[in-house]
Amino acid sequence: MKIQLGLLKIFLLCYLMLTESLVNAETFNYSFVIAPQQSTNNQALLWAPIVKKGSTKAGFKVNFKTATDIRTFEKCLAAGEYDFAYMNPYGYNFFSQSNGYQVLAKARNKLISVILVVRKDSVIKQIVNLDGNILVFPSPAAFAASIFSHSRLKVPGIKFKPKYVSSHDSVYRTVAKGLYSAGGRGDKYL
Repeated sequence: MKIQLGLLKIFLLCYLMLTESLVNAETFNYSFVIAPQQSTNNQALLWAPIVKKGSTKAGFKVNFKTATDIRTFEKCLAAGEYDFAYMNPYGYNFFSQSNGYQVLAKARNKLISVILVVRKDSVIKQIVNLDGNILVFPSPAAFAASIFSHSRLKVPGIKFKPKYVSSHDSVYRTVAKGLYSAGGRGDKYL
């Protein structure tokens, strides 16, 4: 719930900043997308009401958009298909240069932790047990879940083969089903 409230504040701040700079704002339509960390249904259930409320408060139309997976999200960002996007620092670094996205709001004084998940009944009890395994991640560009996880695993010399799936939730599902021994997810704020 902490993350959801923080994101709501970011979203509403974006609206407030826009309304100050627009004349006849009610004639504009905008799109707002969130990086697909969950299934499209879960994203829509969580974000559609927030976008609707923010749109009403701002006085102009904002349409919630979602992508089926991270690769599609990144392709749409590269094409400049969204007016507003909630993305990770790596994505921002890339898409701000290639497509002109600008920061309107960001989290401050938040630490991101790497989360590596295994099944409860797994024989993997320590990080060294991951050596030589195929590990699942949401996408190569997922900042904390992939990039940060990879670098943290290199420090103790853990060698692994990465496999990429469609979302953060997919990491949980594939590990829970026993398809992969472990996976990385790193979107938890401390």
